[in-house]
Amino acid sequence: MSDHSPPAGLAARIAADADRAFGRSLGQASAGAELWSALQREDIDAAAAARLIGGTPVLAATVMRVANSALFGRRGQVGSLQRAVTTLGLDAIRGVVLAASLRHVGRQAVPGLLDGDEWLQHSVATAIAARRLAEARLPPPEAELAFIAGLLHDLGWAVFASTQPEAMRACLAELAVSPVRGDPGCRAVEHRHFGLTHADCGALVADHWGLPVAIGAAIREHHGRNAADEGISPLGAILRLADAAASDRIMPLACEAGWDRPALSADQAESVTDLASETAGLLEALHPG
Repeated sequence: MSDHSPPAGLAARIAADADRAFGRSLGQASAGAELWSALQREDIDAAAAARLIGGTPVLAATVMRVANSALFGRRGQVGSLQRAVTTLGLDAIRGVVLAASLRHVGRQAVPGLLDGDEWLQHSVATAIAARRLAEARLPPPEAELAFIAGLLHDLGWAVFASTQPEAMRACLAELAVSPVRGDPGCRAVEHRHFGLTHADCGALVADHWGLPVAIGAAIREHHGRNAADEGISPLGAILRLADAAASDRIMPLACEAGWDRPALSADQAESVTDLASETAGLLEALHPG
């Protein structure tokens, strides 16, 4: 857990705002959250998932493009939604649904506080890096969650920039005047302005959406678990490395300049050799043109 727990009222407001943002991202108001909730059911099968996604044509087309992208190694081989779900698995499909929604979530930020396109690029790059790093280092059940955890690891920043613009503006102003270096200092600044860190915020939303507990824990831990940086879960450790890889190889978020980033070993770096090209390919599949 983090060193601080958000006030109950703040947690409830963040959860409600995230629900509204996620729904709008699918163009169906609250239906977005309902679709996500349905995809989370344990008893859902490939045919039912395909029917749900097919009810949103734009999303269905996106799932098909991503399923046939180089990232999943199925270029040109997936010809139907049901085949996409069967071939990739429900966890991957859930990740695609989230990825298709994040561009709109980021663009709801108040202008000047967060560049939505840069935030999306960083989120997608971190998701891909997490998937690559996890493939040979975590057991399959956990490795399958790494992509979703990567997509959502910085969701807190988008929530802050769209629902707490004055606090976000004040936070950025403080960091510009007195740059903070190191995880403890960054945690203190975010707590002072928001009442919780962006990592805590993202974890809160993941838990609220009913995602596996391991995803929320990893999001909460992606900048270290506490001042001592102890007790990080295996998925959290992978996510921390993935965030570092995305920041170093593509672009860090301006609001995260002061956070510490671990160095990747030679073996870990080899896993993300193609990160830039894979990120560009997935972004094109998600949002052509």
